[in-house]
Amino acid sequence: MAIWTVDQVEDWLKANKFDKYAEIFKNQDIDGIALLGLQDGEILKLLSTQDEHGTITNPTMRIQRKFKAALEDYRKLIKQERKKRRRSSSSINKRLDTSINNNENNLSFITLKATSYTINNTGTYSKIYTIESKSIGMKFFKSELICSNLTKYFLKNYNVTCHIPIQNQYDTKVALHIKLSGVKENVKNARNDIHSLLTTIKTKIFNNEDTDKKIIHLSKYIYSDSTLTILQKIFSDKKKLTFWEKTNILSGYYIVHYISGQHTFSVSEEFINHTVNNEISCVKDIVIQNVENIQPKFRKELDEFINDKKEQQLQYQTMSIIYCQYPFQTEMKISFFGLRNQVDIAKKQIKLLINKHRMRNIWIGLDSKQREFLLDNYVHEIKNLEIDNKDDNVKIQIRENIIIAPQYLIMKIKQVKIY
Repeated sequence: MAIWTVDQVEDWLKANKFDKYAEIFKNQDIDGIALLGLQDGEILKLLSTQDEHGTITNPTMRIQRKFKAALEDYRKLIKQERKKRRRSSSSINKRLDTSINNNENNLSFITLKATSYTINNTGTYSKIYTIESKSIGMKFFKSELICSNLTKYFLKNYNVTCHIPIQNQYDTKVALHIKLSGVKENVKNARNDIHSLLTTIKTKIFNNEDTDKKIIHLSKYIYSDSTLTILQKIFSDKKKLTFWEKTNILSGYYIVHYISGQHTFSVSEEFINHTVNNEISCVKDIVIQNVENIQPKFRKELDEFINDKKEQQLQYQTMSIIYCQYPFQTEMKISFFGLRNQVDIAKKQIKLLINKHRMRNIWIGLDSKQREFLLDNYVHEIKNLEIDNKDDNVKIQIRENIIIAPQYLIMKIKQVKIY
């Protein structure tokens, strides 16, 4: 009954002596699902009449009560029908309820229904559809990136405005109401497109030590939820709709939900595996020792490097930089995750920066007389040389016959003429 056609709803109206409104319901494409979700405001509009002069007359309270009573009987019948179906298919539902562990399609949780419709003064037709909170498809709509891509897609392909409310990713009890607005036929086509998306969702858990070795390595060695955003954006840039999560954010396995079939956003498991294994990489724990005492210039360039990578991460979302310095520890650890070419570049850059500022002990090679001469006559000049390079922590130790300086300054200091 809930999947009545528009014509069957018309028959229901006639059977309940609402013949005069049948044409209005038919023009507004009210099928069984839409009928089930009608609210008071929609009922008032549907039962209103318009005369030849354009004057709108609202239905009497008696007509409204009569219609609502018939509608309530219809809803009760639907509830009874659903209870029967649940009892007869309980064993199937149990299997589908655990399908995420079996890489099956979680279609049992997907409910897409029209809950209301409106027609504004400009003749734009709108429908609101509800996706139940337990639907695996709900995960996709908790991503702002996916919502943005879908909104652009429906506008470009159907000239339909798609309003998707922002979802709280931690709220698992609230259903999602998607509003589609445009020409009626286009809205219907867009609705069918959403339905095809939701009914082709598949799930894969990367926990097979033989076939998923690469991504298991990625999941167990990079402890950051930013990797999920990166993975999602990489596939989104390829026009593939995926939603990523982990069984445990620290060392759990990656899980991907993806659109299969022949849709524009569809992706195969083979494509996902190939992308992960060949285009995504990570570098873990590049260590900077004694970070609290590194030379000021090194610290400045290190901060600039980190901020630059953070800005790139926010702008492109195809590589993340993860850095940490634990309390009571003197070292900083830097890791990268994302597209292989970007990770490789970042790795080279940070290593060049570390090597550039690595402190070296340079043997001066002066004999005792030369050292004494410098100490007697050029202490001021030596001190000025240290001051000029204070941001690099340069130390000239004549008595010990060494100069302490970062790698990139060694040749420059060797060429300095003190006397």
